[in-house]
Amino acid sequence: MPTFSIQRRLQRLKRFRDISVVLARYGFDEVLARAHLPLHLKAALRRPVGRVRTGPERLRLALEALGPTFIKLGQTLSTRSYLFPPEYSRELAKLQDKVNPLGFDTIREVITAELGRPLDEVFAAFDEVPFASASIAQVHRARLETGEEVVVKVQRPGVREAFAVDVMILEDIARLLEEHMPESRRYDPTGIVREFRRTTKREVDFGIERANIEVFRRNFAGSEEVYVEKTYPEYSTSRVLTIEFIDGIKISDIDRLREADVDTAAVARKGARAVLKQVLEDGFFHADPHPGNLFVLRDGRIAPVDFGMVGRLTEEDMDALSEFFIGFVKKDPARLVGVLEKLGLIPPDTERREVVEDLMLLVDKYSTLSLGQINMKEFISEIMSFLTMYRIRIRTEFMLLGKALGVYEEVGRVLDPAFNMLEEARPFMQRLIRRRYTVAGLLGRRTADLGDMITQIASIPGDLAGLIAVAKAGRLRIEFEHLGLERLTAEFEKSSSRISFSMLVAAVIVASCLIMLFGGDALPYHRALGTGGFLVAAVVGLWLLIDTVRSGRV
Repeated sequence: MPTFSIQRRLQRLKRFRDISVVLARYGFDEVLARAHLPLHLKAALRRPVGRVRTGPERLRLALEALGPTFIKLGQTLSTRSYLFPPEYSRELAKLQDKVNPLGFDTIREVITAELGRPLDEVFAAFDEVPFASASIAQVHRARLETGEEVVVKVQRPGVREAFAVDVMILEDIARLLEEHMPESRRYDPTGIVREFRRTTKREVDFGIERANIEVFRRNFAGSEEVYVEKTYPEYSTSRVLTIEFIDGIKISDIDRLREADVDTAAVARKGARAVLKQVLEDGFFHADPHPGNLFVLRDGRIAPVDFGMVGRLTEEDMDALSEFFIGFVKKDPARLVGVLEKLGLIPPDTERREVVEDLMLLVDKYSTLSLGQINMKEFISEIMSFLTMYRIRIRTEFMLLGKALGVYEEVGRVLDPAFNMLEEARPFMQRLIRRRYTVAGLLGRRTADLGDMITQIASIPGDLAGLIAVAKAGRLRIEFEHLGLERLTAEFEKSSSRISFSMLVAAVIVASCLIMLFGGDALPYHRALGTGGFLVAAVVGLWLLIDTVRSGRV
């Protein structure tokens, strides 16, 4: 175990150094120096790369050079257009998660190890050439012994370990940035990395993706507008995922859709209803509905794929959405701020009146427009910018929600220039409000709250018995923690030091006076000693005066 731990630390240290060297070579040496990274980067600084390029370009190139983890981080940052300058978001959006495919022998070994049987015994046919290859996995077409056409997603060896090391290093870098570069805190580096850790953890576990697909299949069971692919648990593990092959047309391929006699305007509306159902009814939605993940079947049904990234909304989130919508329609910014306060998203030191006034300006701007005139992506971007300005914490679920709605609106406008997402959302929001504010809805939530209360009350006797038992055994401890007293303690200590120095100066002055007056023959050098004492007292007194003035406590 100690040997393994040492090897792990050496691997992490080497990777840390490689990351810093790459960042320095692409012109980010000043950031590294200010962040106090404990590395020697002279070799990297002697061979700078792309210094003449723009900052966004250098950042993209550096992330590409650092590999899969950092490419995915850049893709995550590109979705936060409200937080970073537009030129950075546009450049990071160019990051492509495409790598050279693994040799087929490696794929065969992974499948055999994961499924416990040779590949030839599991599949009747298996295409050795992948039709997609990314940093985490590559995808092959295959056919089962039953004749069903499937796709097999195979994880690259060592991916989890590499991601784990890189994310730990990113956490260290984020902490150093916040500690030594205060201006970076508005971007919340540690929060971004924390969210990124959760995302990557889900993406490298195919068991989670398979479970997500099954939830979507249940939610859209019997739907005539959406089809969700079938999974094969017996041919799947956490590193291998076997799913039904979707023989469809990419939703953005307008020419092929028209050739297949598919009504693109109808497809746009179906897709909107599917997304809105996920968000406003199921509370479980596909968080990455870009054109490459949406297909249209020959019968006009939409078939989403790649369920690695999903968002979840709780009942409280759904209530907040309906309340927010009501406040917006009624032009009531105080109600909107109340929703944010109820969710605990507004910092306690924020001036509520300023928030209400600025939010009123935003409400006035959009309330004068018809639904057809509102661009949802711009609307969401403005709301996110407003929240960032007032340091209102933005939950990951709502960021994913905004991204999903904004991306799908763009897809819908490609299919039908007259498409309007908000118009499609109106009946869903009305149903959401009715469901939450009818007598049945209110009684249902109160019944659930009552059940929770009864459970908590029933647990009180047991909790008290446990507490009494601990007290009888003499193991009961009560800890007090003082909050916000550190600064007061420091001020007391500083004041005490000043008083002590002041008394010392006074004593030196008195002693010098006595020596000058009564030294006489007893002290041959009494004038020199007295003068020296006065000088020492003057220097110390001047220092005390300057320190007091600088502290602003005059």
